[in-house]
Amino acid sequence: MLHLSKNALDLSVTEEQAYIRKALDSVLAAEYDADYEVFPDKQGEMNVLLFAGGTTAQSSKAVREIAESILAHLIDHYAMGCTVGVSRGVLEWTDLHDAYEQALTAAKYKMFVGGGQVIVYGVDYVPAESRLAENLKVSTNHIHSMVYAYQSKEPQAYLEEIFGQLASRKDPEMVQIISLELLILLTTLWSDVSSDQESVLHLKKQYFDQLSKLETIQQSKAWFLKAFEELVQHMIRVYNSDRNSIIKATQYMQMNYHQEISLQSISSLVHLSKNYFANLFKKEMGESFLEHLTRIRIEKAKELLRSELKTADIGHLVGIPDPKYFSKVFKKIAHVSPSEYRNRFRREG
Repeated sequence: MLHLSKNALDLSVTEEQAYIRKALDSVLAAEYDADYEVFPDKQGEMNVLLFAGGTTAQSSKAVREIAESILAHLIDHYAMGCTVGVSRGVLEWTDLHDAYEQALTAAKYKMFVGGGQVIVYGVDYVPAESRLAENLKVSTNHIHSMVYAYQSKEPQAYLEEIFGQLASRKDPEMVQIISLELLILLTTLWSDVSSDQESVLHLKKQYFDQLSKLETIQQSKAWFLKAFEELVQHMIRVYNSDRNSIIKATQYMQMNYHQEISLQSISSLVHLSKNYFANLFKKEMGESFLEHLTRIRIEKAKELLRSELKTADIGHLVGIPDPKYFSKVFKKIAHVSPSEYRNRFRREG
């Protein structure tokens, strides 16, 4: 069985099937005593069930020659580039499913050896006897932190390491899984740093379309290196303008600390996404949004504790209405309880 994995072309399934039939008719009529059947799979890629005579060795050699002739014919007559995966010979109809999987797997191996050629299962592609037990994982938090630190070299080095491990494993399915994880992370980060979600949606479609056309692992690695570099450079460009938003946010917290202020509400106020605002705030202020807001509230509480107001009322006035939680937070920051702070102030006064 042959599996034809074509390059990205704007052809219908019917057109592809017709071109392959014409190629087979031309090649087989020349010198081969063989018959065939062509049919698409669920992904729309073509498969050829080739009925060839002769001994197993002769048939195997002939099938490779036929496949190479088909490739040449499709390129010369229709500019249709393909990679052909060839299965082992089939003796029983019950072996057809295994033959299809072999041909498909062989065709996917183009990811490591390049497309536009014939790859024979068991010859050009030999299944590994053992796989590394531990799955390769992408540390999204690690990439996230590097990107939000506006680093360029570090994410590049990490991606080089990831794709180096993928290349050594030679597992096409693992490459697809890792590529999908990286694509999701990349588009999520763009959603965080952009207020124009319509443009982000267009970018996602563009990314998916570009990535789906890549054939080899080297092409995928180069694409991701470029895409993450563009993201980091974009973040650097918008960084200075967005710093003004952090100043606006801190001023708002100073004036409205007694009200309920959430990360969502404050980021919406300054027209930034929640995740991007949180990361930018911590980079600029050296503490998280919640830590900064809590510190403002406790400083205001210290001022009010110098008056005769009740402790429970003071918590409510600074935006922490739960008395127990107010006492807990106050002691964590001031290292004494509200009542101890008040007594100390009175003694010193």
